[in-house]
Amino acid sequence: MVTAAIIIALLALLHFAPRQATEIVREDGPVEWLQVVLFAGAGIAGLVAARRSSAPSNVLLALLFGLFIELELDLDQRIFGRPVIDKRFVLDARLPLLPRALTVLVIAAVVVIVALYAWRHRRELWRAARALPGTTGGWVLIAGLVLIAIVETFEKSLGKLLPHPRYFLEESFELIAAALCFMGMVDRARDDQR
Repeated sequence: MVTAAIIIALLALLHFAPRQATEIVREDGPVEWLQVVLFAGAGIAGLVAARRSSAPSNVLLALLFGLFIELELDLDQRIFGRPVIDKRFVLDARLPLLPRALTVLVIAAVVVIVALYAWRHRRELWRAARALPGTTGGWVLIAGLVLIAIVETFEKSLGKLLPHPRYFLEESFELIAAALCFMGMVDRARDDQR
């Protein structure tokens, strides 16, 4: 129901007010910030659920939503004035070696820590993954995660499907994915309270 309302509202805006549609899907615009709020809410719901049951899966999902927030906001660019979580930064020989090496070290450390955590809890993660479709919000969460993966994979192609506004499809699908993830995680947190 919520996703249908989002789709109808965005399509109506695109049809009746194309200038406003362009404005809301721009970089750092309202749709992007709404995605951030929804992903943050999903992450918080995951951390709340992690206190009760299936902590590893909920912690990893919360970390994943944190990554989505970083991707939407480009936090590294906001903090450092340029994207540093980017292969172009790491491979730019014109920049000093120390900051580039430090970036690689920090990213590698985070990846290793998360991988070790997942490996340590692999049995519980496997059980949680197998049980996910049978939970109240499981299919909703799966749909949101699959949709965001598809959008991130094909985001350049999505920008070419409509003549204008360029980012409309990408941002619309990301908003729907964020809403699905939020609803799925809230349902998980609610299920864990029962």
